[in-house]
Amino acid sequence: GCINIVTRNEEGNHVAGGAEGGMFGTVQGDGRISLKYGAVANRLSVGGGRSNGGTDNSDWRKMQIYYQGDYTHEHFDIKWQFGFSKKNYGANTFYSAAYPDQYERNERYTLSVGGETNGKFHFTPLIWWNRTYDNFELVRGERFGENFHQVDVYGMKLGGYFNWWGGRTALEAEVRNEGILSTNLGKPLEADECRSVHGEHGIQYDHRDNRTNVSYNIEHNLLLDHWTLSAGVIANMNTSIGHTFRLYPGADIAYRPTTGWKFFASYSKGFRLPSFTDLYYKSPTLNGNTGLRPEVNRSMQVGAQYSRPGFLATLRGFYHRGRDMIDWVMYSSTDIYHSTSFDLDNMGVQAEAKVNFMKLFKKDVYLRSFSVGYTYIYQKRRDEIAIYKSNYALEYLRHKFVASLNHKIAARLEATWSLRWQDRMGQYIRYTGTYIDEGTGHLRGSTNGELANYRPYATLDLKLQWTDRHWTAYVQGTNITNHRYYDLGNIRQPGIWVMAGARFDIGF
Repeated sequence: GCINIVTRNEEGNHVAGGAEGGMFGTVQGDGRISLKYGAVANRLSVGGGRSNGGTDNSDWRKMQIYYQGDYTHEHFDIKWQFGFSKKNYGANTFYSAAYPDQYERNERYTLSVGGETNGKFHFTPLIWWNRTYDNFELVRGERFGENFHQVDVYGMKLGGYFNWWGGRTALEAEVRNEGILSTNLGKPLEADECRSVHGEHGIQYDHRDNRTNVSYNIEHNLLLDHWTLSAGVIANMNTSIGHTFRLYPGADIAYRPTTGWKFFASYSKGFRLPSFTDLYYKSPTLNGNTGLRPEVNRSMQVGAQYSRPGFLATLRGFYHRGRDMIDWVMYSSTDIYHSTSFDLDNMGVQAEAKVNFMKLFKKDVYLRSFSVGYTYIYQKRRDEIAIYKSNYALEYLRHKFVASLNHKIAARLEATWSLRWQDRMGQYIRYTGTYIDEGTGHLRGSTNGELANYRPYATLDLKLQWTDRHWTAYVQGTNITNHRYYDLGNIRQPGIWVMAGARFDIGF
């Protein structure tokens, strides 16, 4: 799945920010300023925080800086952005509960410049570069099992769209390069090719890999009185799997017979390359697989939606037919995890409804909004290979139910209740405690290899918020029933977690 975040340009100049703190030594804050000078708009935000974490070895420290600017002209717009983030955190059982004291550090840089011309043909070029530094410690504070990685992803898009009597047609060409320098991932380097690790003395990157992706796509959208049609195809080539272009089509159709009703269907074919971790990673608990093929997924969806002011209801069914889906598995209770792939079908239904009582009754009422949703998923493998334990693909939510209720308490004080119930399929290896390995002196998890089933659980959250013209203040409690449960693996989730904070937004 993908999340597309589109930032909104604020009118005029603004300064905003907020801070919150609460249990487990958690405190964080951020600030944002927006300044506009004629045709140039600038937005700068900074933030950071720290926490001891609600479970063992889950502490974290983070900070981020993000700048975005744009220039608006009669004939074209230009946008540019830069971001930096840094996060250090205890990675409790991140790769395996056999080593519960794992730790990770990340630094990320992002830079992009793009634009759009006006006129009959809207030209939309974009160039970007992302760099990530990663340092993983299998045993916190120890060199044993430690990895360093430097990943660079950069590329360019050239494309655009034009509107005509037959609808809107978009064309795009993209070139993207992914490269990694590592102490673990990639192909071994000769001694004279090694490079020093960022920020470390006496350690060198001695592995490398690189791949380039080239794609061309065309898409057409047609909007009629009762019908909406969209179809497109991507021709994609990646140097890691040869220089052959492969086609990935997609189509969407929607029909609106009357006001409020919509029926829709879609089909798409997509792919995902194995990551460098999937291909190369080796540790005392993991072994990558350089023979992995790209995942290929064919997705189909049908559904219906009914909407009116203040009310929205949606029902959809979906079916995903996956080939060469990548997972990390164990073949016996004494095995380590291996990256492998298998064919996997994923199907289910999803229903949701939302009511905004203020819009429905066109006035302020005690009950302001209510939403409810349920998703059911069923999976089926299309092979007979016996697997003792799956770490990702086969551990999925069979049932998930969510509900949210917002109501007024006083004129500016409101409460939001959020209920979540879920039932996860799959099993996890039960670890009963920890011990010190006499041979290495490292903290280890103790287990007899017994598998435990996940149990359904429910959590209830509550947020109280006071809203004024330029500021809000809130107190929120997560898991207010103090229920202790396991979501994934052996990490027992914390009980109640209370936070309080305030935010402001002032124009000038």
